Amino acid sequence: MNEKLSLLEVESLADLISAETEQQRLLGIDGLSGKLRVVVDEWREKLMAALVHVECDLDFSDEEEVREYDGDYVVGVCRSVCDSITEWLGHKNRGPLLRDGFTILISGPPNAGKSTLLNELARRDVAIISELPGTTRDLLEVHLDLQGYFVNLVDSAGVRETADQIESIGIDKAFARGKEADLILWLCDHRERLQPPQAFAGRPIWRVFTKCDTQSFDGAIDSCSPDDCAALHISARTGLNIRELLDRLAAFVASNLAGHGDVIAINERQSIALESAREALRQVAEGIRYPEVVAAKLQEAVFEMQFIIGRVAAEEVLDQVFSRFCIGK
Repeated sequence: MNEKLSLLEVESLADLISAETEQQRLLGIDGLSGKLRVVVDEWREKLMAALVHVECDLDFSDEEEVREYDGDYVVGVCRSVCDSITEWLGHKNRGPLLRDGFTILISGPPNAGKSTLLNELARRDVAIISELPGTTRDLLEVHLDLQGYFVNLVDSAGVRETADQIESIGIDKAFARGKEADLILWLCDHRERLQPPQAFAGRPIWRVFTKCDTQSFDGAIDSCSPDDCAALHISARTGLNIRELLDRLAAFVASNLAGHGDVIAINERQSIALESAREALRQVAEGIRYPEVVAAKLQEAVFEMQFIIGRVAAEEVLDQVFSRFCIGK
């Protein structure tokens, strides 16, 4: 309200205040750098110049200083800004992944050691551990700071055929969460290597063999399938390969954020506004030629840019018309 911070900077400050991990802290600092504001202002200025050009043709075409309407110029501006917005939207998932965290689902058959692993990674007793199958009926979620990254670790009901209605609901919840998870850890007792269910098809899945501290485990796998050979063998009881699992998970999270360059992570509000602006510009770039319609689409795109920054001024177009040309004087 006192024009000391833009809306973008206020949102970044909120990210910084609520940061729980190092990467979330860096997200807030990046936003406060003002880079996104500079980029949005550049888009806005280009669109504003094109909009002024169209408005002058519509309202002041008889004035000597107003040049003839150039449709190719307007289309070129719209296409250029549209392509630039598309590049930024290509990284729109980075913000939610950093703010809300990666979701890793722990799944597998009953008594595979899922809850034991959850407790071990959380370093506290989150889940009840029992030799009785089907102990976990609902989803249990804990938040981890994994080498600076925010991770949601979710334990789930053991996957099996059951006549128990409550247990079936828990299994259905596991399947539903698996469709949204960024990664699924499919746990199996190393003596009983079951395949992941079809419900998880298409999702990233890591095979993890558990209870590798038992006498039947000799540290090697004979006659294993390629999937089995690629699996990680762990023991939550002795700590075997737990550190290796954490390192691999951290590397997986980091790899999903790689390749973003210097692009600042955008939030959902900013993403929606950019998508609306891109759609308006796309329509102009792909064939709209009536100046009245072009002006309306440019106004829509400019409004979205101003909405991102937190400044909405409908009369600014006329202000620029009168400042650039000797009209009405």
